[in-house]
Amino acid sequence: NIEPESDLKAVKLSPELAEHLHESSEGLKHMIANGSILLNKVFYGPPGVGKTEFALRLAAYSGMEYVY
Repeated sequence: NIEPESDLKAVKLSPELAEHLHESSEGLKHMIANGSILLNKVFYGPPGVGKTEFALRLAAYSGMEYVY
């Protein structure tokens, strides 16, 4: 179980992608806090690049549940 304190900083990303995903996660946190309608996120790429790990951390960081 991942705690929110182990936020997205532990995920290794290029600087551009890290900034984009940080902005997305902050936006998601604000949407949840304001009761907004949430948009879907789709992660794609070859196996082993960290899609699941990032999704788990994004859910924990934003206060959402991860569903497999």
